[in-house]
Amino acid sequence: MDPVLARGLPSPDPRENLATIRDWAAAAAGAGSTLLATPELFCSASSTMPGGWLRARLAHIAKTERIAVAASTPEQDGELTYVSASIWDARGALVAHVRKVRPSGAQLDAGFTGWDGPPAPVDMRGLLHPARHPEAGLWALALGEDARIPELRRHLAGMGARAVLRLLPGATVLEPLEAPQAWAPTRTGVPFPQAGPLPEPLLNPLPRRFARWQAPQDGPAGTPRAYGS
Repeated sequence: MDPVLARGLPSPDPRENLATIRDWAAAAAGAGSTLLATPELFCSASSTMPGGWLRARLAHIAKTERIAVAASTPEQDGELTYVSASIWDARGALVAHVRKVRPSGAQLDAGFTGWDGPPAPVDMRGLLHPARHPEAGLWALALGEDARIPELRRHLAGMGARAVLRLLPGATVLEPLEAPQAWAPTRTGVPFPQAGPLPEPLLNPLPRRFARWQAPQDGPAGTPRAYGS
């Protein structure tokens, strides 16, 4: 199966969880898969521990096992901590990164903060086996219930994404993403001058999009530096 959608609950020890991901990656690569997806915050067992070293280890696993890896880690940005997800290709290079828009109640209680920017689609053509996924194109990478937010689904579908790779607590899921539907008023009783898609900013204003994501660089205190505007 490509991708391999891993399931399982983490142990309290992050190093043991990284070893589990390494075993998953080795088994998936040995079976011919080109992408392994792992559950939300599996590495850190949902804690807000510094995540820079976890991301470095995940990139190393992807490179040494020669398989793309999607994984979720805590991410510090100043005094704030986000739930983040990343994809590294089989060379260990970062190819996608998102932050969770709507943390769960438990995550908010633990100290996580929600992100104010929508995720961007990921070009999967270089990550998936072409013979198994000849239709592979743009997918979305999402955490938890973010993929259920109607505004984000419309935003991603409008950008051309046709599937959502969801990293959930204890599980991963790949879901189709429907194409955006034409918008037109109903039961108004009178003609409406604008049929067809309504401009997205007018229909559902979205938070600002970040211009780029810079690979985190751990500072003296081990705090990664992240987004630029």
